[in-house]
Amino acid sequence: MNTLKQPFFASFFSLSSHHPFKVPEKYQGKFPKGPLPVQEPIGYTDNALREFFATASKMPWFNNTLFVICADHATVSYLPEYQTTAGASRSRLYFMRRAMAWSARPINWSNRSILCQRY
Repeated sequence: MNTLKQPFFASFFSLSSHHPFKVPEKYQGKFPKGPLPVQEPIGYTDNALREFFATASKMPWFNNTLFVICADHATVSYLPEYQTTAGASRSRLYFMRRAMAWSARPINWSNRSILCQRY
């Protein structure tokens, strides 16, 4: 992105938390597994986001960037609120700019898990 003329728009779509719920071989066993097969890949996704923001925060475009993080749909869950038709489509939307985050509820960035945190 450093080579793009500003202002620019960039997007990224990850399938890391989609079926078949696999993490790259070099990361296998590094993230906690839970009662659902999606939980280990979500740990991997959290780590990838953490590494991306650690690198992005050092780039010249970072302070002038709005990051939008959203899910395309809810995932498998053992939580009752996701076991309904409406719950199956439920997802969060986050806006972040210069280490400030806005969402429906506050995000505790110090948690080791960003995407798995229940609000």
